Amino acid sequence: MKETKTLSNYLKELLSALSFVLLFVLLFACPIVTFLANGKEFSISFATICFTEANIYNGSILVNGTTQIILISALCALIGSAVLFVVGWVLDCLNKEKYVRYYYLVAIILLVYFAFAVLFSNYYFSIYNTNEAFDDFEISTLFSICTIVLVVFIGLLLSSKIFEGIKYTVQEICETAILVGLAVVLDQFVKIPVQANGGSISFAPVPLFIIAIRYGGFKGFIASGLIFGLITCLLDGYGFQCFPFDYFVALSGYGLIGVMVNLFNKFNKEKKNSKQFGLTIAGVIVGGILATVVRYFGHMVSGFILYAPISFVDNFIYQSTYVPLTMVVSIAVMCVLVGPIMLINRVYKVKGNAK
Repeated sequence: MKETKTLSNYLKELLSALSFVLLFVLLFACPIVTFLANGKEFSISFATICFTEANIYNGSILVNGTTQIILISALCALIGSAVLFVVGWVLDCLNKEKYVRYYYLVAIILLVYFAFAVLFSNYYFSIYNTNEAFDDFEISTLFSICTIVLVVFIGLLLSSKIFEGIKYTVQEICETAILVGLAVVLDQFVKIPVQANGGSISFAPVPLFIIAIRYGGFKGFIASGLIFGLITCLLDGYGFQCFPFDYFVALSGYGLIGVMVNLFNKFNKEKKNSKQFGLTIAGVIVGGILATVVRYFGHMVSGFILYAPISFVDNFIYQSTYVPLTMVVSIAVMCVLVGPIMLINRVYKVKGNAK
């Protein structure tokens, strides 16, 4: 008998929707900065900064071009996150649970970007404005606090929905822990430093790729973007402000290896090992290319925010000194290991949701 969903089943979605509404009210109605100029008080909201062309007040630049672009992209990310949340909720109502988690996952990633931009908006305002430019200038700390609280609340609600159907066996927990530990060792001790401010060539992605192939893209994302990303962020010592994009977003693409391998193997309807070998190789290469694109994106966005002003060309050249070689070497090693991994998968089969 088909289960009838009650209002309580949708409580998390209702709370998330309400929080999204409150976020938009904050952005459009509440001031992010308040200042006095020529005896008049001005209050500027987040949305006003995004849409107005008048960024100069009383002869001083309130918001420079880079800041405005970041804030506009943050607003677009929030809108995209809300749209994906609605799509995920509709699919949940239609009992298509296996697709819901992916929409919610992307919605959370967009929320992370939005929160990160809001946190750094105060930093940009403090740089490009001085109290001497206005009679009085005040940045709204309450706005940032309320925004971050709502974002964290929505993220926790959506995360709980994502992990509802995810189960780990003892074998999966132990194997994931060993491979993530190996990836951390490779990242910390078996690497070639390239840049003074981070960036190195290593084989660390290889164990994370194996997790994604063994247990699927979603568990590969958890192992790489969350567990490995958080551990290496703390060990590297560059500060937690680097985590959202340099670690969480950039490394989350490793899970795409598992997604592509599973997708390509669906074409092996005859279940031939020779055909599966070629399809797995193709999945590793295509997934690796997509993972490289995601890693580029994460590192470059972080570079634009943390090292502004920086040009696109300079940022791209900086990331290109270590990202491509690391990924190419790791993908090549994975292609060599495809045979042993297929053998391991046949001997130690993975049960359940390796998707």
